[in-house]
Amino acid sequence: MDTIKNSRGVIGISLGTRSAFCACMDGSCPVTIPSRWGGASTPALLGWDKGWVVGEDAVKLSLRGGAVWPALGSRTEGQEEELLTPLLRVLREDAEIFLGRFVSSCVIAVPEGFPAEGRETAARAAGLDETRFLSEPVALALALALSLGREGRFLLLDFGAEAAKLFVVEGGRGVLESVTVPVGGRDFDVALAEWLCDRLGLTPPENEVPPSWQALLWEAESLKIALSSLQSREWSPPEFLSLQSARSSPIQVEREDLERVARFPIRRVANAVERLWERYAPEHLLLTGGSSQIPLLREILGKEEHLTLCPEGAAALGAALFARTGEEPILSAASSRRRLRELKLRLTPLETLLSDSQAHRLHALADQADKLENDAPSVEVLEEVVKELEAVLS
Repeated sequence: MDTIKNSRGVIGISLGTRSAFCACMDGSCPVTIPSRWGGASTPALLGWDKGWVVGEDAVKLSLRGGAVWPALGSRTEGQEEELLTPLLRVLREDAEIFLGRFVSSCVIAVPEGFPAEGRETAARAAGLDETRFLSEPVALALALALSLGREGRFLLLDFGAEAAKLFVVEGGRGVLESVTVPVGGRDFDVALAEWLCDRLGLTPPENEVPPSWQALLWEAESLKIALSSLQSREWSPPEFLSLQSARSSPIQVEREDLERVARFPIRRVANAVERLWERYAPEHLLLTGGSSQIPLLREILGKEEHLTLCPEGAAALGAALFARTGEEPILSAASSRRRLRELKLRLTPLETLLSDSQAHRLHALADQADKLENDAPSVEVLEEVVKELEAVLS
């Protein structure tokens, strides 16, 4: 479809395996849109209770033993549209409340390999008539390149619930390589939940997954998040566990308890980062996803001078930025700037071959381009300057 020309009222959405984020532009800055439950994100979960329930309502349904599904998965092949539409509808409605206007256009950042079948139909069924789809790693790189002033080659680690995904992204060229390590935050939740069971003298379930185990996983995830910023946290077993266990007193959980169960899988991820770092020599390492918040990961990586921890919902912020620029390749401004600098260096020794007017005009254009913003018109000017310089130098 044609590029969205007017970004007013256009929202950016990122769809993850555990959470979905929504963002919009506030002047020249992208901001996250809060969910109807008051959080920064919406759980990407759906349940059926005489009709579809979404987000936090689906989480509550799962704790009561109801049937729930991830919005980005499907119960059977071909039902992606059925599951994605209710989530997108909730995100659109929350955006309309936040903006105070109707929303019908969006840019959606999706994970690499997200199936194309049914997604546009699902967006239209959710009331989003104009939709662009953007690769999540590219959206993250865009958010960092434009909002934080970073450019160049990025190594992105998206450490989510199901897996650790690594992407080498370069301005103007997109994703150069992607690697998946089958380790995710869910593994840490399970390991920590099993550790809590052991402290309570309980045995984790083997085959059936009762609602109490799902609730314990949510407790473990909350502990994991807290221990990413705290050294220790007192945890009180919820009533349904206290009734099963002889112990009901609070348990002091230390960060080192989490690190003990997480060290080996985190080292696997760090080894994959090192291999790609040596192969591509990127300028920046971007970390995103819930498990990227674990301090042990940054300690093992040891690349503080190159590292940027992406803000929560950064992919949605990048999608909102893309809605404003509306140009592909979306990092062409950063790429053109680097090319422009290279050509200006080559131009200097050849100035004697140019007329005074030619040299003056090219330098004036190049200097003007250096001062431009990273938006769609600026990209066009930069590219024209590069073409003129290349024509002179060829």
